[in-house]
Amino acid sequence: MSYFLYQLQFDAPVHFGATEPGGGLEQAGWEYPADTLFSALCCELALQQEFERLAHLVDKVERGAIRLSDLFPYAEIGQDTAFFLPKPVLLPKHGRPLAAMADLASVRKAAAARKAQKKARYLRVRELCSYAEAMKNGQVYVPDELPEFGSEMLAERVSCRGEEPLPYYVGSFSFAAGAGLYGIVWLENEEDAE
Repeated sequence: MSYFLYQLQFDAPVHFGATEPGGGLEQAGWEYPADTLFSALCCELALQQEFERLAHLVDKVERGAIRLSDLFPYAEIGQDTAFFLPKPVLLPKHGRPLAAMADLASVRKAAAARKAQKKARYLRVRELCSYAEAMKNGQVYVPDELPEFGSEMLAERVSCRGEEPLPYYVGSFSFAAGAGLYGIVWLENEEDAE
């Protein structure tokens, strides 16, 4: 058994379609689930006419000998690579209620901290234990501020299929320098890494 961490960098804008209902071409995100990754790997192998390798991949995944994680963001921060995971949903123990605090300033500070904690979607991997401990003790944990992973863009395109050209919009995401997505692959047999 082996685990491999793969970091992906993107040289051009990407369009990962939005999965929520009503998501159109104009909506794009930078989150990439494991099932979509598996589908993309299968499509690429089929396009390259690598049907034997495609059958091998599908067989191994079906048997659980290869497991893919979702793709998560990472960013270079100084000399360090920071890996991020979705913030776990933990029910906090009830801490000190806001009404029991001494003054208005401390109530405002605690409310702002709770709002920042609730708003955070991702945590740096090194913060997970601190976050879980704070939640266990009924405390508020304010995570580190997220780096800028990149920016969304909207481009206008023209469909010339009908009699009259019709405009439409396509969303994309450009990763910042030093940022990208990473995934973890579990392999029953290390030889399958290739």
